[in-house]
Amino acid sequence: MGEKVICIEGNPAFYEKSGFTAGSSRGIRPAGAPADQELPYFLVRELEAGFLDSAAGTYDTPEGYFVKDEEAEAFDAQFPFKEKLRLPGQLVLQEPESESL
Repeated sequence: MGEKVICIEGNPAFYEKSGFTAGSSRGIRPAGAPADQELPYFLVRELEAGFLDSAAGTYDTPEGYFVKDEEAEAFDAQFPFKEKLRLPGQLVLQEPESESL
């Protein structure tokens, strides 16, 4: 498709195995992020070696990535209801403990 770089947000421990590095190490950061702030979850991977050698700047998330809750709910309503199950071996996210003041 001719793409030169992939920019993603994710867990570095997972994506570094696939050749991703912190965007800040390559001079790329998300738009609106302070230039001096380290954002380890913002990762890049060159698909064409050397493409980022002389690049620096910001990454703007494409508008198409943003979905309004109402639009998502209307889309989901097109499908039959399915009961959410918790099965053995399934990872369960735990809510962070709140701190007492």
